[in-house]
Amino acid sequence: MFSRSGKNVAAGTYEMIVVDNQSEDGTRAWLKEQPDMKCVFNEENRGFPAACNQGAAIAEAGNDILLLNNDTIVCKNSIYNMQRALTEEKTGAVGACSNSVGARQRIDESFQTIEEYIQYAEQNNAYDPFRHQKRLQLIGFALLIKRNLWDDIGGLDEVYGLGNFEDDDICLNILKRGYDFFASTK
Repeated sequence: MFSRSGKNVAAGTYEMIVVDNQSEDGTRAWLKEQPDMKCVFNEENRGFPAACNQGAAIAEAGNDILLLNNDTIVCKNSIYNMQRALTEEKTGAVGACSNSVGARQRIDESFQTIEEYIQYAEQNNAYDPFRHQKRLQLIGFALLIKRNLWDDIGGLDEVYGLGNFEDDDICLNILKRGYDFFASTK
């Protein structure tokens, strides 16, 4: 969820591309009214990997690729902190943490409201390289990948259909190329 006012992500610092996989809940109409988004409207649900590849294909050259699930809440400084972590030469990708994800990117916090979650993020979402831990795998709900690696790998493998394990696959390809990836501990 991006703030329309630029509160959570500074206006002009990102390119937002949305690939709609045949929504039927009014999302398409809403997207068509958004002047600051590039949109692709699929006539069938092509799945997460294909949609990510479609979006990356129309992204401006040189922009790193942020894969972001449609139910992810992006809090203040989140993307900025991920971008800072990605500047390390041998870092190929950076993942976010959440209380609603498995594996080692999960934080053990619970929230009753979105406001509580946002308040927690504001208190804890400060850049600190000592809170980044090297990972062997990242979950693709919020995954920032260096553009040169994305291009070299060829994006997500669409053999995974609607989605599952395409993030494992791209992480393996990043490791094979000699790069590391990190996720925050908070």
